[in-house]
Amino acid sequence: MSISNSIKALLINTLLLISATNFAQNVTIEGTVMDSIIKKPLISATISLARANDSSLISFTRANDEGYFQIKNVAAGKYLVSISYIGYQHAWVAVKVGTTSKLSLGNIYLIDASQTSTVTVTARRPPVVINGDSIEFNSENFKTQPNAVVEDMLKKMPGIEVDKAGAITVNGKSVTKVYVNGKEFFTGDPKMATKNLSADAVDKIQVYDRKSDQAMFTGIDDGNEETAINIKTKKDRKQSTFGKVGSGFGTPGRFDGQGNVNRINNDEQFSVIGTANNTNRQSFSNGDISSFSGAGGGGRGGGGMSVNFNSGGTDANTQGIANTYSLGGNYSNLLNSKKMDFNANANASDVERNNISNSYTQNLTAGNEFNRSSYSNSTNRNQQLKIGSTIDNKVSETFSYKFTPSISKQHNTSFGASTSDTYLPDGTLTNATSTKSTSVSDAVNISNTLLLRKKFAKKGRTISSTITQGYNESSANGSQYTDQLYYTRTVLTKDSLLDQKNNRKGLSQSYSANVVYTEPITKKSLLEFNTYLNKNIGTSSKKIYDKNGSNNMYDALNTRLTNEFNSEYTYVGGGMNFRVNQKKYNFSTGFSLQDAILSGENTSAKTKISQDFKDVLPAAMFQYNFSQTQNFNLNYRTSTNQPSITQLQPVLDQSNINNQTIGNPDLKRSYNHNLNLRYFSTKILAQRNFFALLNAQVSNNSIVNYDSILPSRVILSKPVNVNGVYRINGSVNYGFGIKKLYSRFNFGVSAGLNNNISYAAGKLNTTVIKSFGPSIFYTYQLDEVMDINITARHSYSQTNNAINPALNTNYLTRAYGVDATNYLPFNIVLNQSLNYTINEGRAAGFNTAVPIWNASVSKFFLKNKRGELKISAFDILNKNVGVSRNVSQNQIVDQSYNVINQYFLVGFTFSLQKSGLSSGASRPGGMMIRMN
Repeated sequence: MSISNSIKALLINTLLLISATNFAQNVTIEGTVMDSIIKKPLISATISLARANDSSLISFTRANDEGYFQIKNVAAGKYLVSISYIGYQHAWVAVKVGTTSKLSLGNIYLIDASQTSTVTVTARRPPVVINGDSIEFNSENFKTQPNAVVEDMLKKMPGIEVDKAGAITVNGKSVTKVYVNGKEFFTGDPKMATKNLSADAVDKIQVYDRKSDQAMFTGIDDGNEETAINIKTKKDRKQSTFGKVGSGFGTPGRFDGQGNVNRINNDEQFSVIGTANNTNRQSFSNGDISSFSGAGGGGRGGGGMSVNFNSGGTDANTQGIANTYSLGGNYSNLLNSKKMDFNANANASDVERNNISNSYTQNLTAGNEFNRSSYSNSTNRNQQLKIGSTIDNKVSETFSYKFTPSISKQHNTSFGASTSDTYLPDGTLTNATSTKSTSVSDAVNISNTLLLRKKFAKKGRTISSTITQGYNESSANGSQYTDQLYYTRTVLTKDSLLDQKNNRKGLSQSYSANVVYTEPITKKSLLEFNTYLNKNIGTSSKKIYDKNGSNNMYDALNTRLTNEFNSEYTYVGGGMNFRVNQKKYNFSTGFSLQDAILSGENTSAKTKISQDFKDVLPAAMFQYNFSQTQNFNLNYRTSTNQPSITQLQPVLDQSNINNQTIGNPDLKRSYNHNLNLRYFSTKILAQRNFFALLNAQVSNNSIVNYDSILPSRVILSKPVNVNGVYRINGSVNYGFGIKKLYSRFNFGVSAGLNNNISYAAGKLNTTVIKSFGPSIFYTYQLDEVMDINITARHSYSQTNNAINPALNTNYLTRAYGVDATNYLPFNIVLNQSLNYTINEGRAAGFNTAVPIWNASVSKFFLKNKRGELKISAFDILNKNVGVSRNVSQNQIVDQSYNVINQYFLVGFTFSLQKSGLSSGASRPGGMMIRMN
């Protein structure tokens, strides 16, 4: 049976299973929630319906302005109705639904908690509590499997979605902060909490919109907020040690181990997390911190246009295969009579990745067409140590400070070998190249941020200052051996050898300070005045030594490629903003004046560079709140990108022998206009959400690459300025649930239009890129029997080149996926997933159809399910491949690369706490929410 027929059969069987569960008489439960003393209705009280036998959550709603509520489409059976309201003792009502069309509970009276003399402890909590724009989910209502992590629990909560990379969205808004008991957990890396902490330690999940530090300080909303999640641990964990350890081994030579130990003693928290695997699983952030450009501005331009497409975004399609080891610790506590919030964290990692790739390049520059086949094999090892801290101290009622220091140290080694053959369109070989290179580098990065905050007696009158300091020191030693053979009519005519060693050093230091003063105009508006100064000082040294034929030593300095540079960037400016904060809308407008000054000296070439740009940078923001769950946001801002020192230096870089670069001392800064529109609407209780996003950017003096084709078919890139570059991107997403089907649907569509200016064969060229991508997500959950997730995504891209139609491309990627989990008797769990990706419109050999079938079976045993034995199979069909496409102004590059292939694992996980590898529920059976 073909893959497509297998998917069709699976879908048909799934729909038949779903339809078979949904033929029952439905009843409406109604009632009115009232205050027990004054008999007034309790508006927006939360009402939840759960099964009586296992407390499985069926549905929830809110009371209207009269305190009246309805829960429709309830099947016959025994249930518990939970009624809660902030400041009142919540109540549970047992009901039995029969065959009548309506069941009235009459008036339900709640007792004001302030009127009771003692605290009453009840056996159950309401599943969901809504307080303003914050939502609180009590964990016992969201059953997860033993050994699950917080991420697994989040996936079961209404309105929360977690993608395969671990990114979290709540009703369409990205979550950027995750706290544990109100404290940051591994600052700046939210996945450390959601991917590592056990779900069984969670008491409740709180979702809310966190105001900016400035808004919380001034008391006036500035429109800058972020969606955050706070994980509150269970009371029995607030003075306990808990965690789990596990490992797995398999073929061919695969291993995967992980563990975490957590100690909480009221306000004091301590966690240790470790991982070791060669399965491409990485639950922490890891990036290169080295810098050899000295001080400078924005990053290098992408040639005016660049479209990248990959075959997938999961660990299965990660380029290369890595051995990953990491160990991290996090400590938090309240000190100084709870006036100081202290956090410290450290993380050490060792990642060695092997990358193997084959690429096919089509250079379509008119009059100079050629094709190139390339192969590369490289191994890179990155060892890092990161230490960070946050100290937030309230000195007095009117003065506080927040200090955030961090330090990172890195050691990197790499070795690479590559070959390439270049042909004319008729297949005639013109040159062949082979290269071997090595590099050993070290880097230290230090940053410190100090925020000072002072309030005055008049509300809204504040002064604050942010002071930052940065330091980066990098050094590297490397070698490069390149042999180039040139052919004329297939006859070897020249053999060029490059045998060099290189030494690089970079040192950059940065300092900045700003002062912000706010003066209230009315209770709902203020004026803000600000001034700032940034200074970046750097030195960069790159020395190239050729091999000396007389003594076989690398002591012949190559002055053409050697480069030593000193630079200083200074940004100084100030501005003002006017802000209005009303109940329905927020509005701000303002501007800043900026003077950017660059002075630099190339000590090796005895040349100097001096630039001075003065700019006015306006900004505006408008947000209208139709309700707590419906708003419209408009944001306009301007910015500049200064050219980097590397882009300004007219020094040749031959580190990539086929794609060489040289700087441009006449390069100017680019000036950008950005407009963002966002509309968001959600019905939390009905679990419906709709959001639309539109982003547009226009750039003046945009930095692009001017590519020249040398006679040897080598590409030489030089950055230049152009006008007319713009892009428009938008997306629409709508999601809803169907209670009768225990299902949730999510439909999305995205589109983009990029107008890129570049140079082709010395002529100014316009390239228009259009993209379109619809997607459908479906989720089905049937209590403790089955979970099914079905996805379908299409991605279509069209490129039109004004002066070189040969570069016009059309390509399509279709991705389909099915993930099913069955909960079987005897504590056995079976999981299967099938993902099918089809690529069309690429070069021959790169149009792939990749089915990836994974499966696992788990058996839980020992007392309280403290042990889990798991057998896993990845890529059962052994079909996984990695492909990508990059389209630039003159080239189309198709690439295939190595990815992790078929393997099998047998693993064991053991719980460190006596309660075992329990689910999120507090008692056997737990509670599971239906996504509807």
